Amino acid sequence: MSWMQRLKRVFHINIEHCGLCGGTLRVITCIETPELITHLAASCLSLPRHVPDRVIQVRDIPRTSTGKVSEFAVRAAIHGREVTNRDALENPEALLAFDPARLPQLAL
Repeated sequence: MSWMQRLKRVFHINIEHCGLCGGTLRVITCIETPELITHLAASCLSLPRHVPDRVIQVRDIPRTSTGKVSEFAVRAAIHGREVTNRDALENPEALLAFDPARLPQLAL
């Protein structure tokens, strides 16, 4: 079973189309530990159907004042929408790494 099928089964979401833009749904995750990155890369080689379309390294990830990753802000930045919770971020400059105009690999 693919990750997209698991998302559909567990979270009851439409895995074919993005509810925001109508395009093909893409799963984006933030992995911060080098050990986990190495482990996942090795696992992907043995299971080719789970290989991500793209792996992009960024310098920093936008976080709230409590230290949580702001997935909402990242999603908005990737889709080219205004980030409405920018004031709640400790490091709003990190959003620049998720701007499709600056990083063509993120273009939808």
